[in-house]
Amino acid sequence: MNVLIAPQTGAATIKISVPENRKVMVSSGKLVSAEVVTFQLDESEVATLGDLYQGGSIRQLTATDNCRLIEGPIDLQVSKGATAASTGVYVKGGFTVIT
Repeated sequence: MNVLIAPQTGAATIKISVPENRKVMVSSGKLVSAEVVTFQLDESEVATLGDLYQGGSIRQLTATDNCRLIEGPIDLQVSKGATAASTGVYVKGGFTVIT
């Protein structure tokens, strides 16, 4: 697994692009209670990013569901809120960071 967001207690955000016919696995450990890592669709010229839903349910990482497989093509903003413990976000698969 590669570090997407380095372990920290503060909030952090990064944008990634997953190409067509590729999948990435995103995970995070040490999340507790209401702490989450969210995924928002990163669409050009859209002021407010929408949450990623698949199969009728929101796609996010939680304390009890801390790993997700995401299929491309898709551009996402990955956001980690402030956490009690130093928590990182990790990714495995083909993606690029959007700067």
